[in-house]
Amino acid sequence: MIKNNNVEGPRWLLRILLITSLLMLGLAILGGIYNYTAVPYWDMWNGTLDFLLKLQRGEYAVWWGQHNEHRILLSRVIFWLDSAFFGDASIFSELVNYIFVFGSAVFFVFYLRALSRDRQLPKTWERIFSLLLFSWIFLWSQADNFYQAFQSQFVLAQLLPLMSFYFFAKSVDESREKYFWYAMVCACLALGTMANGVLALPLLFVFSLFSMKSVKYCSIVLLFAVLGIVAYFYDYHSPSGSGTSLSLLLTHKQKLLLYVLTYLGSPFYYLFLGAMPAAIFSGAVFILLFVLVVLRVLKDTQRHPYMLALVFFVIYILLTALATGTGRLMLGVEQALESRYTTPVLMAWAAMALSLGRVVTWPDWFFPTGLSIGIVLLVLLMLLLQFKALRSANRTSFIRSHAALALAMGVKDDDMILNLFPDPAYPRLLLPGIERGGISIFSREPLASMRSNIGRSASITANRLCIGAVDHVYQMRDEPDYLRFDGWIFSLADQRVPDRITVLNQQGFIVGYAEIGLARDDVKAKYGAAALYSGFGGYVRKSLMTRSLTAIGSNPECKLVM
Repeated sequence: MIKNNNVEGPRWLLRILLITSLLMLGLAILGGIYNYTAVPYWDMWNGTLDFLLKLQRGEYAVWWGQHNEHRILLSRVIFWLDSAFFGDASIFSELVNYIFVFGSAVFFVFYLRALSRDRQLPKTWERIFSLLLFSWIFLWSQADNFYQAFQSQFVLAQLLPLMSFYFFAKSVDESREKYFWYAMVCACLALGTMANGVLALPLLFVFSLFSMKSVKYCSIVLLFAVLGIVAYFYDYHSPSGSGTSLSLLLTHKQKLLLYVLTYLGSPFYYLFLGAMPAAIFSGAVFILLFVLVVLRVLKDTQRHPYMLALVFFVIYILLTALATGTGRLMLGVEQALESRYTTPVLMAWAAMALSLGRVVTWPDWFFPTGLSIGIVLLVLLMLLLQFKALRSANRTSFIRSHAALALAMGVKDDDMILNLFPDPAYPRLLLPGIERGGISIFSREPLASMRSNIGRSASITANRLCIGAVDHVYQMRDEPDYLRFDGWIFSLADQRVPDRITVLNQQGFIVGYAEIGLARDDVKAKYGAAALYSGFGGYVRKSLMTRSLTAIGSNPECKLVM
C-alpha cells in the first residue's frame, strides 16, 4: 500500500522504463535469432520427431501419451502445426515461445490494473510498474525457453494457471459467469502442459472456497479437479530414473530445502553474475515475503479476489519448486539453476511484487525516492544480463550442424552426435523413419541425399580456386570407414565463404561432405572480416579416398585441393 498514492511518478523514470522494456524485448528477440538452429536438439528427438512419426503410423493415443512425467498435449499441437504448415524449421515453435512469454507480461499488467483500481494509483506509476513487469518477464535468464523449439510447455504450464486464477477473480469481482468458465477452460488446458499443470484445478477449488463462491460453482470446480486428476493419472507410469525415493528425501531434508531456495532465487543467480549465495538468499527472502503477504491477506476480512489469485499462483509455483526438487534432487542442488526453471520463478517474483505493493504500507522516505532508486538499480542489473543475449552462439550452432551432418551421412561419430541427444543410437534409430516420413531437415536437401550420394559421380565442377587448408584429420573410435577432418576455406575472388563443401576423389566420385560456418579469428586476421566464418568440419569415406582430394565449395563455387 502506498501512502501518498496521489504523487505522480517521475517522468524521467517512465522514460527509462520505456527504453528498458524496448531493449529487453529487442535483445531477447535478437538472442533467439542468434541461437536459432533447425537441427533437432535433445527432447525434440523423443518428444517431437518420435511423436510425429507415431502420428503418421496412426497411433493417435500419442497425443495424450506421456513425455517423461508430463502430458504435453498443447505443445504437441504446436509441433504438429510447425511440421504440417511451417516446414519443420522450428521457427514457428520458437515464435510461439515469445508469444506466450508476452502473454504472461500482459496478464500481470491486467493484475496490476485490477489491484490498483480502488487505490487510484496515478497513471504515471501504473505505466512505470507495467513497463517494469514487462521488462522483468522477458529477462534473459530464461534463455532456453526462448530459443529452444521444444520449450513451449514450460511457459504454458505457468501462463494458463495465471490466467485461470485471474479469470476466476474477475468472475468474483464482477459476478459474471462467463469468466468462471474462462477460468475453468484455462485450468483444464493446464493439464496438457506439464505435470505441475495438474495442480491448477485443485488450487482453483480451494480458491473458490476462500472466495465464498456458491456451492454450485465450488462443486463444479471440485468435479473437474477430480476428473482432471483421474484423466492425468489414468494409465500413468512413473519414468525410470526421474524421481527421488522417499527415504532419500527424508535423509536429505536440508538438501531439498536448499534446492527449493536455490530454485526460487535462480533469477538473482543470473543477475549477480553466477553468485550461488545470491540465489539461496533470494529464495529465503521470497519465502519470508510470501509468509508476510499470506498473513496480511488472512487478516483482511474483505479479501481482494485478485490478491487471492496472486497468492494461489505463488502457491502453485512453490508446489512446482517442491515437486521439481523431489524429482531432481539426485542431480544436485546446482540443477535448480537451469535456465528453463527461471520462467516460473520470474513469474512468481512478479506476483510477489504486485502482492507486496498491495498489502505493505510503505514509509514516506521510501516513496517515491527510494522506490525510484531501487527500480533504477534493478533495471541496470537486468540490462547487464540482457546484453548477454548478443553473445555469439556460433560454436554451438556449428557443432550441432556438424552432428547433423554425421547423422545424414550415416557416420557413427558418437562423440559428435552426443551434442544432439544423450544416447547417440536413438537419433540413428529414428532417422530412416524421419527420412521416409518427410519430416525435419533430414528429409530435405541437402541432407536428405548425402548418404546415397557417397560413391556416386559428381555433376558439379568449379574452375575458380579457393584458399584454405585441412588442419586436422581424426580416426573415430567406432567408425572404421570414415575419417573426420576440419580446416578452413575462403573464396578470395568473391570475398565470401562457401555454404557447404562436397569432397571428390580423383575419379570425380563423391567421398564426403563438410559443413562450413565455424568462426576462425586467425583467418579473419589475415583475410578480413568476410573470412570470419570460414571454418569447416566434415567426413570422408576412407575406402573411396585417392592420393589427392578436391573440396568443391558451393555458393560461390570454388575448389580447394586437399
